[in-house]
Amino acid sequence: MNKSKNNVKRFVSLFLALALICTLWGVAGADAQAATPNKYGTYKGSKPSKYSFTGSTIHVLPKKVFYVKKTGKLYYSAYVYNNTGKTIYGLKNMKITVSSSSDKVIASKTFFQDKKKSIVINSGSYKVVNFVFEKKYIKNKKFNFKKAKKLKTQAKFTYYT
Repeated sequence: MNKSKNNVKRFVSLFLALALICTLWGVAGADAQAATPNKYGTYKGSKPSKYSFTGSTIHVLPKKVFYVKKTGKLYYSAYVYNNTGKTIYGLKNMKITVSSSSDKVIASKTFFQDKKKSIVINSGSYKVVNFVFEKKYIKNKKFNFKKAKKLKTQAKFTYYT
């Protein structure tokens, strides 16, 4: 009797584990599908090097940018490059404006207003930071990222050393 009870427990545990995996897989699949670029494509920037910057400041460069019509969101993955000469430990009130090469604003939003974003970036290196612009912050929803040769990013923020 004890052996059959153990078999039932194993079966139930295995069944619950399988159900959990299937649920998580379904949620992850739905989220990934929701964040798939639409017909306007994806802009992909190039990796920064420490020799491509002047001035003792922090630079924000686009890594990957795309708009998803289904969610109405613009996904902006950026290289945040530290050229200050010091290690930074946080960012706050980071206003990012993404523009076309002809200076037409695509999106603009201030991130980390309420709480400092804890991030450690040594001088001369970068971290990739992801930003999501909701519909109300997007000025040009039909910008063709696939054909864009260059995107401009203007960033104003407070950083902590």
